[in-house]
Amino acid sequence: MTDNGLAPQLDGDALAAATLFAALGAPTPAVVINDARSGGRSVDPIPLAPTPARIVSHHLSLTENGPRDAWQVVSRLVIENPTASALRLRLALPEERPYEEADASGWAGRFQDLTALVDGEELPISTASVTGVEDERLGDVYVLELRIPAMGRATLQLAYLVDRSSGLDWWGPRHHARAPDLWGAPVGELRLTVTLRRPTLYVIHPRSLLLTRFEERGDPNGDGSLTELVFDARPWRPDHDLVLAFPGPSVEGWCVDGVLPGYDGSLTLSELRPILQSLSDEALAAYADHVRALHGVGPAPVTPTLPDWADPRDFALVPRPASPRFEDSWLSPGEQSSLDAVAAERRRRQRG
Repeated sequence: MTDNGLAPQLDGDALAAATLFAALGAPTPAVVINDARSGGRSVDPIPLAPTPARIVSHHLSLTENGPRDAWQVVSRLVIENPTASALRLRLALPEERPYEEADASGWAGRFQDLTALVDGEELPISTASVTGVEDERLGDVYVLELRIPAMGRATLQLAYLVDRSSGLDWWGPRHHARAPDLWGAPVGELRLTVTLRRPTLYVIHPRSLLLTRFEERGDPNGDGSLTELVFDARPWRPDHDLVLAFPGPSVEGWCVDGVLPGYDGSLTLSELRPILQSLSDEALAAYADHVRALHGVGPAPVTPTLPDWADPRDFALVPRPASPRFEDSWLSPGEQSSLDAVAAERRRRQRG
């Protein structure tokens, strides 16, 4: 029930438990991850009524899109109809839109460039009005309608961009996946692939997922490196949002010599030079070592532990593995500029 006592409705369909209102009214985690002020979250298709259909497999891909400051979401679901009659499915994709004053572009939280395919054919997408929900975070609600033949299967692929926020301490994607009771069975298998356009010291992930790949490679476009993480679950019972967390600048930039600002190129050379000049020789060496440690070269700068907000019963922390095949070409332009500044400072000291 909403605050005004009305049940949320979508195009006249009463939503079952744990559907649209749960998606929009779920509390934000204590950590700032794609917070309601500057980011959104992707979402599983939500049936508008319980159905005997089941999701045989779900391959979900979240790729960090640097130029658009967004996540590229590709969601591929194989849906099976176990009954002797054809099924008509109506599925909702509700946006979680942040407060308008927090984003001058007006795009925060919106699904951009949304497309839907069923068995390779384009599927019409409509929008629906929601009544009985008074929530400033509510954006558009997209509705898909598809038919699955008796005892048959259909492959639904969704693709869109949803904006990304970068918290100072933590950042990462959130994906809404809380409608297990509306399908005929749990998801047969889930494969989640997350691709980052940066290195990371570790990932914090739900224990319900098995991390099967954590590796870094050179960007084929020659722009730094890509870090790929793959998670698997069989079967998958999505009773909570999928929340991944990566250390932000205030955490990732910390080492035994304190916080080392500008290691990622976030400071200009004129801003960075006086900072480097103030460091001891040991701290200057730690600075250079830190940049490469982010790429799995040399010992890790710190021994990470779960932060206070992450319950160890629910979350696991996995450090990045070593990278024996690392090449300097994997450094981002910002990282390379900071290392160049360190080298320049060392030459200045040698000259006396």
